[in-house]
Amino acid sequence: MQASTPVSSNMESPVEKLQQRLGWLRRDPDNASLYRQCADAALALRQYDVLLEIADQALSRDPDNASARFDRANARIGRREYREALSALAEIQPVTPEQSAAIDSNRAVCHYCLGEYEQALPLLMDQYRQGQRSAALLLMAVRANHHLSNLDEAAAIANANPQAAGSDAALAGAYALMFLDTGDAGSAARWSATALRLDARSIDGAITDGTLAVMRLQLDRAQRQFNSVLELAPETGRAWIGLGTLAMLQQDLRQAASHFERGLQSMPGYVGGWHMLGWAQLMQQDLEAAERSLNHALSLDRNFAETHGTLAALDALKGNVDSAKHRLELARRLDPDSFSMQFAAALLEDPSLKSSSAQQIMQQTLLKIRGQGDSALAKLLVQRPKR
Repeated sequence: MQASTPVSSNMESPVEKLQQRLGWLRRDPDNASLYRQCADAALALRQYDVLLEIADQALSRDPDNASARFDRANARIGRREYREALSALAEIQPVTPEQSAAIDSNRAVCHYCLGEYEQALPLLMDQYRQGQRSAALLLMAVRANHHLSNLDEAAAIANANPQAAGSDAALAGAYALMFLDTGDAGSAARWSATALRLDARSIDGAITDGTLAVMRLQLDRAQRQFNSVLELAPETGRAWIGLGTLAMLQQDLRQAASHFERGLQSMPGYVGGWHMLGWAQLMQQDLEAAERSLNHALSLDRNFAETHGTLAALDALKGNVDSAKHRLELARRLDPDSFSMQFAAALLEDPSLKSSSAQQIMQQTLLKIRGQGDSALAKLLVQRPKR
């Protein structure tokens, strides 16, 4: 007959209670009720090493113990050993629908944290369709859709679940950044304000607010936001690219290119970053480097009018008139209001501009940007990273 579970004092702390129960479990390792108490307490206290140890001990006595296998997977997730957690989950044979759902939920977390968004998203959306609406699930679902360029789906989730983000800074920040990339500046501004109100250290909130400030030419505010992000997370690519954009507007082209390159080290699939780097190089009259950067941007997204327009400008500067006209037409079809397309058209209409200095080219560009307001910079900046 299984031994009963001893009772601990209510005066002890949760950690002390766990240590006491672990002592009892060592003396009575087959006590299933005591094991469950220890496993649940270790998980709640985030003592993942303890959870892994007792789960492995339980499995050494009973290799078919499904509960211990699930505990071992939870411990691996807590230790951020997601690949090992997936292996542990694959060994579990669920008996009930509830067990299957719990396994799939953990699999979704593992794939998401590994950056395997294509594998994570179906599992996340299954939970969403079943009515789950936790902030953690919504965060992963929005971000996974965002990473996979499913912006309409991400926006639909956000629009259907505003209440959850009203009290969760991480979720509000995810909404803000996603709406920024859809071009919905109003929603982006609203959610970035919410994120920063809930947590002044919100990176997504500050990136969104800084990018919106650049688009409004509120350069001091943008500088503060990007610098604040880099103080917290020095490898944040979007902050470096934001600083590069500010340097371009201040006509410091060498500094701009350096910032863009730094940002692209951590975000090599960020279309807007490669596009802006190409502009900085073009304006320094480094046409070969500009062409390499712009062609790389084109390989990431062949439907971005600004890249075709800038390549048209590059061809015009090199005297390749036929190629320039062809690219110009592509840009015009994709976006009749394309800023770079209009710039390339100006170069073709006035060949004397080809002899202009980098400074003069920059002045022409700034005139165009300032004349068009938010829209020109938005099209250059609001290009989501493809990872």
